[in-house]
Amino acid sequence: MYNSRWLSLEGYTVDHSYLSKLQAMFPNYSGSFYGYGIAVLNFRNPQTKWEEASTSIQGKAVVRQLGMFNDPDAFYEAYPQALMRTQSLFYRKLLMPCLNKRIAAVRGTGGCLEQRLKRG
Repeated sequence: MYNSRWLSLEGYTVDHSYLSKLQAMFPNYSGSFYGYGIAVLNFRNPQTKWEEASTSIQGKAVVRQLGMFNDPDAFYEAYPQALMRTQSLFYRKLLMPCLNKRIAAVRGTGGCLEQRLKRG
């Protein structure tokens, strides 16, 4: 609650450096963008700063609201399948390492995508 009203804020943020590098990867792209952890209507000028209102860098990918929770434990109690997915072998050994490599490549700190971008 902020100033006596509930706001919708997501737990995922994108720093300016990461966003700038994504925009440089797709220099001719404008409009809606869905990928690399971002889902926005305006890729060239997404809302990334909090201005005392609800905000989200992935807002356009939200299918439905799951409710309000005071802490992560309360969320996982209501949605135990979410916790099971993040603790699965597939998630920990395959998906997360791949996502981390792609993020590192976008940031210029290594990864297979960085090598492909340098070649292409």
